[in-house]
Parts: sequence; C-alpha cells; structure tokens
Amino acid sequence: MASVRQLSAGFAVITITLMLVQISMFLRSQQRNGVGQHLEDQKTELVYRMNFTALKIIPSHENSTRRTSGRLKEEQMQKRYLTIGIPTIWRPRTYYLWYTIDSLLNATSKSQISQICVVIFLADFNTTWKEITSKDIERRYEALVNNNTIQIITAPYRFYPPLDKLKHTFNDSASRIKWRSKQNIDYAYLWLYSKNISKYYIQIEDDIKTSPTYFDAIKQFISVQKIPWVCLEFCQHGFIGKLFHSHDLEKLAKYIMLFYDEQPIDYLLRHFNSIYLQDFKIERKPNVFNHVGLYSSLLEKITYVNPKVLDTRKSLKGHNPKAELFTTLASLPKFDLKAAYSVFNGYFWSYSSPVANDTIHIVFHRPQSITNVIIKTGSKEHPNDKLENAQLDACISCRLVGKNRIICYDKYHLGNFRNGSVVASDVCRKYNIKLFGCLRITVTKSQTSWLIIKEIAVFVR
Repeated sequence: MASVRQLSAGFAVITITLMLVQISMFLRSQQRNGVGQHLEDQKTELVYRMNFTALKIIPSHENSTRRTSGRLKEEQMQKRYLTIGIPTIWRPRTYYLWYTIDSLLNATSKSQISQICVVIFLADFNTTWKEITSKDIERRYEALVNNNTIQIITAPYRFYPPLDKLKHTFNDSASRIKWRSKQNIDYAYLWLYSKNISKYYIQIEDDIKTSPTYFDAIKQFISVQKIPWVCLEFCQHGFIGKLFHSHDLEKLAKYIMLFYDEQPIDYLLRHFNSIYLQDFKIERKPNVFNHVGLYSSLLEKITYVNPKVLDTRKSLKGHNPKAELFTTLASLPKFDLKAAYSVFNGYFWSYSSPVANDTIHIVFHRPQSITNVIIKTGSKEHPNDKLENAQLDACISCRLVGKNRIICYDKYHLGNFRNGSVVASDVCRKYNIKLFGCLRITVTKSQTSWLIIKEIAVFVR
C-alpha cells in the first residue's frame, strides 16, 4: 500500500510540475510579443522536430561517404556500458582536448576500452577548424576511431535556435548569455546522438584530468545505490562528471531545449532532477574527474584552478635557505613564486607569457655555499608551460634598485634551460667561490606559452 501511495504521489508531483511549466510558458507568451513570441514558437517547434536520424557525423577524410547516425544504428554496434561525451570548441589561447583524451585513455585498461564509447562533439561554427580537428583526432587515435570507440560528430547550423536578442537573465553580459545558451543546445544535441549507444552516459569537458580508477569507481558507485536516481555526480566542478541513464537523455535534451535561453545548464539540471523526484545531489567522493583548464571557451572568463586538483608535489626537497623572491612576471592566485621555492607542495604559475629579459631573483638573507641547483618547469597537466629559452646565473652580491629590479655583481653562468629544466652541480667548488648572495633566472627569448616553475631546489653546505 505504501509503495502505491508513493507511486501516486510521484505521478501527482510530475503532473503538477508539468502544469506549472505549461502555465509559465503561457504567461511568458502573453508578456512577450513580436520577436519574443516568435522565439518561443521556434523553441517549441525545435523540440518536436528533434529526431535521431537528422544527426550526422563528420566523414573520415579517407571515406567520401557521409555517414548518418541512422546508418550507425544499422551497423548494429554492440551496446556498451558507458558513453563519455566531450563537447569542444576552438579556444583562442590554449587547447586542452589532447590532454583530456590522453588522460582518459591512459586511465582505461584494455579490458575496459571495449565497454566505453567516447563521443567528441566539435561544436564550433568554424567549418575549417572542425575539419582540421577531425583529421587530427583520426590521425592520433586511428584504431579507436575505426572501431567506433571514438566517434566524432558535428551539428548542422540549422539545428540551433536563435542565439541573438536573448532574454537578459542573471545580470549576465550579452556575450555570456549567448555562450551559455549555445552550450545548452550543444549538450542537447550530444545527448540526442548518444541516447542509444550505451547503458549509461557521463558528461565531461575538454579540459579535465581523469583518475586512473575512474571506470571501476563509476561502476562501484552505481552498484551501491539503493534508491532510484536521475543523476550521479563524479566531479564537484561545473557540469563535469554528471552521469545519467541513457534512456533519460532524450527527455533531458527536450527539456533543455525548451528553456535553453532561460538559465545555465547546472540550474536547469537541478530543476530536471527535481521533476523526477531527486531533490538532492548524489556525489561520489573523492571525485574521479578534475578540472585543469584555465581558459574557458568564453573569451571573457578565466577559471582559476584549485591547487588541490593538480600534482604539486615536490620530489627534490632542496635545503632552500631563507631568501627574498622577486620576479617581473605576474602570477595566478595561489601560484606565486614562494610556492615554487617552498619545500612544501605548490608551484609558480605565471599569468602571462615570459618575454625576453624577464627575470626571477632569489636573494638569500645570508650568502650561501651552494653545492647544487636544480630547477624544473612545466607540469604533468600543462607540459607546455615550461621555460624554453632561459639561463641560470649565480651572483656574489646584488642590490635592489626598484620594484622587482635588481642589479647583480660578479655573475657566474651556471647553465641554460633544456627541455624546461636546468641542473648546476658543484657550484662553489667549480668556480672557486665560497659564498653566493643571489641566483638569477633570465629569459633569453620570448615564448607563447605561460610558465610553471614546479620546483626550485637549492642545496648548500
């Protein structure tokens, strides 16, 4: 009897919610006219004309036949356990997709690879970029593309509803409203394409790091759920790591399409979960996906990275005597120069690209008898953010003459950076100098990438 009551209550909640949605849409339609009413009509029309066979895949450059999703269905692909959806667009400063795919594949064993499907949605409107990126994916992951483990899709422009003159909400700028509205449509398209590929679907982004045990963690977390669920969460950041039953994807896509210009995706998901009686988050901790991207696909947005999700561990453990640190480079919050020189976890991350004659000075409180100096730049998550052209010098003494401007006296060249690192051994003995007062890093040539100094290790007698 109790279960019947619960079922009846559930139907009542769904019925009431749908009525409220219809009433809300009616009231909005009464308040709007002209462009606004036309937009609402187009949104409704888009929802009703969505169909699976309208979606299409970018063809392989070796195959002139354009494959439709309908043809994929006819190929009778064996249904897999998990589909991993990755939407991606062109980014102006740096591109994380290759790191994301490699991180995901490296964390997937040979026995698990046949149970997943990675759908990469090239969601940019730039056709040339999509063709180039599609060919790059096919070249890098040829075997996985050929066996349909990696699938590359793109959307026809006509799939998108109007993205201009949208309703102003959340005090967002016009560019941000357009960005998040298009993002909602991107998700809907990706879900419609993916709805029949596997039992479960998980959403990630193109700038994440994957835990080595992600697949087993997801299966285990699903298995321990005791009550019906709509969405399980495997990352606390944004819309990363949200897992759904594949049979819910079409309903979710149509719901998002109705309100694509009203709210950001995480707000809409919260309402969708509530409609289906999940009023609380079901989050797996620790998370299995970590956000590592700094630049958002929205030009005006920078996402500051939490150092806790990055590998900031020190391996050299130098003596690092007390010193004052100076640099001409600006740093990101929580990634200042002290973090690189400290013996504790952390590193330096510049806020801009180093240019010729940028400097970093380590001025010791007392002159030191230096034996070895080792400096490592770049990181596992951002291997390209390393010093490409720079030199390391030791100075007997120095003088501060302005903000971050230091004059060094009696300089000795210790070495040049190679592949992001420099190692100087037997420093005092080699130069027959008892004490040095300062170390200086000088950039000798401008570079396009930013700079991470992972560790500065100074060893003394």
